This record gives sequence, C-alpha cells and structure tokens, in this order.
Amino acid sequence: MQAMKIGFDYIATVSKGGNGVYSHNLIETVLNSDRQNKYYLYAYAHDFFLGRLKKHKKQKNVRFRPVYFSTLGIKFLAPAVRLINLASYKFWVKFDKVDIFHFTNPAYFARGAKKTVITIHDLSGLHDSTWTKKESAEFLRKSVKKMIDDSVGIIAVSNYTSYDLAKNFPSSEAKTSVVYEGCAKSYYVDEDRRYIGDKFKLKDYILYVGQLQPRKNIVNMLAAYAKLPAELKGKYNLAIVGGARRNYLETVRQTIDFHKLSPYVKVLGRLPDADIRKLYSTARAFVFLSYFEGFGLPVLEALKCGTPVIVSNRSSLPEVAGNAGVLVGPDNLDEIAVAMEKIMTDENFYGELKSRCQNQAEKFSWKKAAAETQAKYKKVFSQFQK
Repeated sequence: MQAMKIGFDYIATVSKGGNGVYSHNLIETVLNSDRQNKYYLYAYAHDFFLGRLKKHKKQKNVRFRPVYFSTLGIKFLAPAVRLINLASYKFWVKFDKVDIFHFTNPAYFARGAKKTVITIHDLSGLHDSTWTKKESAEFLRKSVKKMIDDSVGIIAVSNYTSYDLAKNFPSSEAKTSVVYEGCAKSYYVDEDRRYIGDKFKLKDYILYVGQLQPRKNIVNMLAAYAKLPAELKGKYNLAIVGGARRNYLETVRQTIDFHKLSPYVKVLGRLPDADIRKLYSTARAFVFLSYFEGFGLPVLEALKCGTPVIVSNRSSLPEVAGNAGVLVGPDNLDEIAVAMEKIMTDENFYGELKSRCQNQAEKFSWKKAAAETQAKYKKVFSQFQK
C-alpha cells in the first residue's frame, strides 16, 4: 500500500480534560510508531510562529501547519475567527493533498477533507444537557448526525459508546470501530505514605479524582460515605481531587456540611500529575460513581497505580474496571456504603481485588490504541483505492 497523508487537529492536544489527554497521547504514539506515512499537524498559528512546536520537528514525515487562529479570549471575535479557521483549514487540506483527516476531538470537526475519521468519546449531552457544558450539548445536538454522515470512519472509545451511537444514529454502525484509550506513562505504582502524610495530612483514605460536576455524582458519593460507621470514617478519610465546573464546588461543600463530614473529607482541588499518581498509589480504593462516561480514564489510572476501584455500573465503566472493581448503582447509597465498608474491612476481598489491578490495566495501552487507529486508516484508505 502506498504511503498515506494523514492530518490531525493538533489544537485538540492542548484542550483541558479527557479529550485533550486522548488527543495528545494518541497523536504522540502514532507519530512515534510510524515513519512511513506523512503526518500534518494542524496547529494554532501563534504556537507555530512563536516556535513552540518543537517536538517531532526533526521527524521527516511530520509537518506542522499554522492553520488555526485564537480569539485571545475576546468572545465577540468568535464568529469571525470560526469562519477564518474554516477557510484556513480547507486551504491547507487542499494544499497538503491530505488523504485522511482525523478529528480526535469532534468539537473541531469541519468539512473539507475527502476522507474524514472522527473519534466520538460519548453522547452525554444528548442524554442530559446538564452533564456537559451548554455549548457542548448544543453542538452535539445540532452536529453529531452531520458529522457521522460526512465521515468515512468513526472511532468509539468504548463498546458502550459504540452501542450508544448505533442506538441513536443507526447509520454509524457500519463505520464504527472500538478503540480503547490507554494510560499515560506518568501513572504507575508510586506508594509514598510519608509524602502523602506530610503534604496532604492523609494516612488511610479512599480517593476521588475528576472534575467536580453533576454528572460525576459527587453528592451521592458523599452521602454514601456519610453512612459509614464513625470509626471507619475516622480511619479512612475521603480525599477529593479536581477542579469544579461553575458553582458546583459550593454544592460539594454544602453537602459536606449537611452530612457533618468536615473532619473526614479533604477537598484538595487541582493537583499536578506527580501528586495524583502518589495519591492513587497510596489510596485504599478509588471511587468513581459517574452517571455517564464514554471511557472513564481516571479508573484506568487508578488501576495502573495498583488501586482497586468502586465504580458505577453504568455506561462504559464496567468495561474499564473489569474484575478489579466493585460495581454499584450510582443512586443506591446503601450499596455504595456497603462496597466502601467491605473494601476497608475485608482484607481477603481487598487483596483479591488489588492482585487483579495490573492485569486489568494492561489490557489498555496507547501503543495498542495507536496500532488499531492506524489499522482504521488503512482500512478506510484501501476502500477508496478500489
């Protein structure tokens, strides 16, 4: 097969949250594993001209392009900038003679390339508009069918997302391949009780990592934790890591006050990866009771750090947790509390779960994701060569 010319929405790698993590790790791994095909990374013009795009600069089959312009935080410029970016994207796609353009974040999707592959992470905004940003929910509602129809290939990050797509948009089924996410190299077993004790004043604890927002079900996590006997709460604190969406932090604090949990719960805010790795590794368990996830990257990160998980039995989370986790109903406070207590007090049960963490985590890797994504490119490309 002849070499392909493949384009990426490289601006997706700098966005915050799970989609940005996915885009960064997938693109980096694809580029590091392939010296045959040509890759065009469509970046912000200011990053290009300021010389910020140094990685892969010496790789002969990789080219950065100054395609997208920023609003610089000035909202009223957004409509004009969108039009400029679309025109710029179409120019560069034609100039580079791109065979396949992969939008790793559907928020940047645009028509123009002859063959487009798109990664769809989840359809949460279609299920409940409060589960995502207002603009993201509106974008999904208006654009997802058009994206599906205009794409020649779709990547879903879990079996659940693939099922959800097919259920809501039957035309997607024939185009969709499931490619699981991986875990960044920065997550591994790094148990450091002295560091955790000195910096966070934590000894034994269970942990939550993720954005604080309604979809993540923090309120029920706190309410279930409140049901534990006082001596268990005294022994095992609950540590909460992550930034809050809008005013949800106030909701979390009010819930803590309502259940009189201030002596037991520590809200730590955003932290660097190295601290999160140590927190994962030293925690008794990781708790993630989200109502809806396309994949659930924090669950995989916890498993990679050797920590058993208690997760919601909904959407994609059972796929990621496997046999290294306890599945619970996200609205069943008694069931959640029983799972917490069992993992805190039953050493045999805890030991069995912990022994399975690494095996489960090893089922997911960015190397595997990159290989399966490249196979998708080849399949799409060959279909149009016949």
